[in-house]
Amino acid sequence: MKSNILFVLGLYLSIFLTSCNDDDSVNPADLQVTVRSSSQTLVEGGEAVEVTVEIDRTYKELKYLYLEGAAMFMDREIRHDDGWLTAEVDGKQRNLTRLPIPAGERKRTIRLRVDKDEVYQGNSTFEIKVYSYEKGVVLPKTSLSIDYQDITPKPVFGLFKKNERDVTRTVNIAHLDNQGRFYLTVMADRAFTQPQKISLSFSGTAEDGVHYQKEAQLELDPRHFDQPFKGNSYQVLQINKTGSFNPEKTINIKLTAAEDGAIANGEEYIWPNPYGGEPFNMVNTYTLTVTE
Repeated sequence: MKSNILFVLGLYLSIFLTSCNDDDSVNPADLQVTVRSSSQTLVEGGEAVEVTVEIDRTYKELKYLYLEGAAMFMDREIRHDDGWLTAEVDGKQRNLTRLPIPAGERKRTIRLRVDKDEVYQGNSTFEIKVYSYEKGVVLPKTSLSIDYQDITPKPVFGLFKKNERDVTRTVNIAHLDNQGRFYLTVMADRAFTQPQKISLSFSGTAEDGVHYQKEAQLELDPRHFDQPFKGNSYQVLQINKTGSFNPEKTINIKLTAAEDGAIANGEEYIWPNPYGGEPFNMVNTYTLTVTE
């Protein structure tokens, strides 16, 4: 049954791609495609960048080209395509956006735009690739690189503090789990789309390697759509339960650096609604005291 479905889907894709015949007066494999843009930089919340794709001939019927890498930036207020499809290119499945060029015309212009938001993506360069369906296969024709400029501030990472007890704790060694694991909740003041590495430092009367094993770095997963200040817990220590904690030992755990962000230093924030609008601080240090 599954093989029959795949066969029908493949047949549909083949019929769909070949539904717009090329002008028989020229060899389709010789099709030349160029692409240009009104700017080499796309700025978040800024003016739209126009991208024009042009072919070197006209066709008697509707001609489709296929784009990769532009869909997430295309201006949705303008009708720019008739959908998308998945096709095999160089042995790999790719999601391509259809770009129709009307019969008798040679070019089509689309607009790229990114609305201002509070999600940090960072600056990057993306590539728009143009493909054409010729002689039963999807062929790469040309490409264009555009720089993306994110104006959203970099995220600030820290630890929640409303009272002193939020960043200090005294624990008996017997009350830790069998592995002696200790976790901290690290929060950010905004969503971000790339993993972030946070560096840690440790100090105090407890000795690294004797009383505990440390995690020198945490990797935070992207938070695309989370509410600001939502945090996740990460293991930062493993206490050596055979160590001596009489007298008690302290461990100061400090967030020292973020790969592509900043570390909090006591700044005051306000919980967004619907959490009541209460003020709190984000700090960078937590003190753990371990006793027997």
